[in-house]
Order: sequence, then structure tokens, then C-alpha cells
Amino acid sequence: MSVKTSIMFMGSIREYRGSYIMKKNRVKVAYQGLIGSYSYEAAINFFPDSDYVSFQSFDRATEAVQSGDAQYVILPVENTSAGRVMEVHSILSESELHIVGEYLLPVNHCLFVSKAAISKDSSNLDKEDLEEILNKIVYVKSHPQALAQCKGFIKEFLPKAVAYPTYDTAGAVREVSSEKSEKYAAIGSHLNQETYNVVKLIDNIQDVKNNVTRFLILAKQPLDVSLIGKDAITTIKFETNHAPGSLVDALKIFQRHKIDLIKLETFMSGENKQIPCFYVDILASLHSQTMSDALNEFGQVVDKYSILGSYPIDPKRGDNNGFLK
Repeated sequence: MSVKTSIMFMGSIREYRGSYIMKKNRVKVAYQGLIGSYSYEAAINFFPDSDYVSFQSFDRATEAVQSGDAQYVILPVENTSAGRVMEVHSILSESELHIVGEYLLPVNHCLFVSKAAISKDSSNLDKEDLEEILNKIVYVKSHPQALAQCKGFIKEFLPKAVAYPTYDTAGAVREVSSEKSEKYAAIGSHLNQETYNVVKLIDNIQDVKNNVTRFLILAKQPLDVSLIGKDAITTIKFETNHAPGSLVDALKIFQRHKIDLIKLETFMSGENKQIPCFYVDILASLHSQTMSDALNEFGQVVDKYSILGSYPIDPKRGDNNGFLK
């Protein structure tokens, strides 16, 4: 994703920042992971020329916005091949932040080894050299999501390797960069080659070539109605009385109003994760008359609901990436 495309998509977010963005002041963006992680890549694409603050966990990154130490947090919520990031769904339902945007990041995984582990000139490796290096790899490190997205590649090309999960893709690459043994490799973003002392052996090793991760941008305040536009998503969390047909009755309301639902998930919430809730993405602005009419009916058939956010869609939706538009 080019910076130019990201800036085009950022139009409403730029206006939402208000007068200080016109003065070219920088905003502070929280993300999970290290420099070189995919969350970092999404942050610099969506918020170019800003200040980026790294946190080890999604919770800590979110708390930075709640405390006022950052204006935004960018969180990965789902991937086209590995599915949803469950920890983030819990944060969405329990934090008091609002979703103000989404960003679809094409994810192209690369395989890295330490420069110190390669005896030959890394800039001039032939096919035989590469096969020899791959056959010596015993441990391949990365975030569980990245390992899952490259499961087929690992099985076929790293037959001796054991997947070793870490909390962050960039953290895995950093760990491997200090290794002198040829037994270790890591999977991560191409950005890591610029940051750590590693050699990129192969790129685009993900099993699904059109591999995309969806990120959500959260802030303390909801996006102003004037900035949302016609092409929007409204995300709702709700609970029903769990009687037979109660979920169907709730969802049919949107059908009657000709409003498209593009995502429906179930997750557990509450202090002990004992309350089943539903999470739905609706292809409509919260402030449209049709949506307003539908929600008036919706509130009468569900036990309770809350609006997590209403925000512009990423224009890359519908580009054969599994994200509906």
C-alpha cells in the first residue's frame, strides 16, 4: 500500500483532527509490537508523518489512548486467512473508545535469518545456497498469526523446522538477528530488513497470496457525523435473550430496511467471559435515516446494544480480498 493511497483514504481523519492538523502538528499513534511489525507498518501508512508509540500488548496500547498519552490506537482485528484476533475483540467490547476508521493492509510475509549465520555473500545466493540454508533451519519464530498464515510454506520448505510463537513478528526478527547459529529463522514484514541485522531469504511466503489484515483505528471521541460519508460501516455489539429465534428476529430488521450486514461474530464478554455477545458490521452510516429507523426497531427486540463506531470504509474493500463492500 503506497503512502499516497493511504493519504487519500485519510481525508476524513485529517479533517477530524481539526485545526491542529492544518498546522502540521503531529498526532501520537499507539500500536502493539516493535518497529517493523505489521501494526507499525499500518500505523505509518495510515498516519504518515506522526509520532508512533510502541507497546508490548494490545491492552497497553489501548490504555495509552484512554489515558490521553496518545490520540489514536491502531489494532489488527482480523486476517483473511488466519481469522480474527480474539484478544482485540475483547478490547473492542470492553474499552470506552470509539472506532473511527479501518485500514486494510496487504500482508506479504518474508523469511529472515541473521547475517552472522550465513557464511557466504548474502547478496549473491543461488538456488543451491538457498536450499542449503533452508534445510539447516530448525526453529522459525514469529507471531502465532504469521505462523498460521505461513503454515503450508513451513511444512513444504522448512521440513526440519518447528514453529516457535512470539508476541510480535518484529520481535522475532530482532531475536533472530542476534543469533550466530543457522538453525534460527523468523517471519515478518519487509520493513525488518531496514531495521535489523538480517538477510531476507524469500518474500511472499504466505499461503494465501492475497493476504490482508484489517486494522481498526480507535479514539476517545466518535467520528463527527459530517466526516463519515455515505460509504460507511457501523459496528454494533448486542445481546439477545437467547430464546429460540431471538437472533434471527433481530437481524431480520436490517433485512426489512434493506441494510446489508457484512460481518457477524459471537464472543464472550464480561468479567469472567460468561456473557455471549454478538458483534456485527453493518454497511451503512449510523446517521442515515434508514439506519435510524432500523435501530429504533432493533432496540425493542434485543436486550441491549451499543454502537462501537461508525466510520468510512477502506476503498480496498471488495478487491478480491474477502472483505465485503
